[in-house]
Amino acid sequence: MSDTPAMPELKASFTDFQDFELAFFAAYKAEDVRSEAIAAEIKSRNLGDHKVQQLINEKLSVEVRDHNRTTCPRCTSQRILTMKEEFHGNNKAFGLDSGKPLTFIEYKVCEVCGWNFSVDETEFEKRDRVVRTLVSVAVSIFIVFVIAYLFGWLTI
Repeated sequence: MSDTPAMPELKASFTDFQDFELAFFAAYKAEDVRSEAIAAEIKSRNLGDHKVQQLINEKLSVEVRDHNRTTCPRCTSQRILTMKEEFHGNNKAFGLDSGKPLTFIEYKVCEVCGWNFSVDETEFEKRDRVVRTLVSVAVSIFIVFVIAYLFGWLTI
């Protein structure tokens, strides 16, 4: 069972892609679909390997901080898909169905480069997460010292 669309549908969707979107699709998702369709569209637009790499490098240099899950932070495309997966609640050993109702998990993925908004992080988001963690640890240590000082457990 393949989720890959038929060749005419692929061709139609590739013609809708902007040049940078086609470049990212070729670089990040070519193994997911028939690569000859991608190569044919790139050739029809007279985009060589150098131009494709240049388009990718230009977009990778853009830092998208406030994307609100409507703009891909990697390729800056606004072709964002909302995916829905079945989730079975299991509480028995070896994944046996527990009789819990079936639920669905929704997440967003970039159609062009495959960026998963639930899993992937930008460099800004990584730095922000690390800074927030360090600040939390520092504040916690400070509070412990204040409490210890107030109760006289600590002599400075």
